[in-house]
Amino acid sequence: MKRHSIGLLILSGILALAPLFGRSLSLSGSDLFDGDVGKALEAALRERDVEAEIRFEGSLIAEDELKNGQVEASLLAMPDEADGETSFRRYPVGFQLAVCAIHPANPVQALTYDELAEIFRSNGSINDWKDLTDDPEWSEQKLSLAAIRSEHSVALELFNAMVLRGQPLKRSVRILDSEDGSVPELIADESGALVLTPWVPGESSEKYIAVRPETGTRGYTPSKDNVFFGDYPLRLPFYLTVSPDLDPGTIKVLLKTIYSGPVSAALSKAGCMPLPESEQRAIIASLD
Repeated sequence: MKRHSIGLLILSGILALAPLFGRSLSLSGSDLFDGDVGKALEAALRERDVEAEIRFEGSLIAEDELKNGQVEASLLAMPDEADGETSFRRYPVGFQLAVCAIHPANPVQALTYDELAEIFRSNGSINDWKDLTDDPEWSEQKLSLAAIRSEHSVALELFNAMVLRGQPLKRSVRILDSEDGSVPELIADESGALVLTPWVPGESSEKYIAVRPETGTRGYTPSKDNVFFGDYPLRLPFYLTVSPDLDPGTIKVLLKTIYSGPVSAALSKAGCMPLPESEQRAIIASLD
């Protein structure tokens, strides 16, 4: 009886996985992932014997293709306030961030949206660190502002939408390409620096200032847990959004592939902070 039960379990497992072997899959998504992410995802799926047609032409295009049945799954950017199509299932993949880096010796711990707006917008009134801290050592320190621009990141657009509310940056803000050097080097050279930058993998989050939407609320730094649970506010989530007809086995393979080392590395290189590993495991387990 026990052997018969074990045999049935093995057989059911094989049957559950059978649709994946040699199958083809159509996948679309954000154009921010075009290039290395698409190549890494295609190669990793092929190792799992899944041939994928992948095109990353933009979240709006991908969402329309998913709604029209042209693709089975999409990697979509979806702001926190967006409702999205309720008939589709969504699984978090990662987050793009706008973060503010300061010198390690800087005494400022957190900034509100209003303070950041007064610092960065064209008619903003804050130009000195003395307006943000009572520390006498910083009473003569001028703010030195910079913003990092990257072709794979929407950090500047995110900051503009959520903090500046469409207002232009101050003319004194230096716009630097991501290839111009690392943020740690920049703030090491200028103690008064405040750098608006995308999240960069491998750089310590201790140099990032805490952000709070309003005065009186708690500020949070962009750690993986703070970002995942929505405590750090300047984030843009990306989800694997799948057709209601896509079977759980295929969804599980897709998520395991996206959470795997090579694809996670490609996503990180494209400025997308991955989920905490414990949350990835929990999401995979929920599909069993």
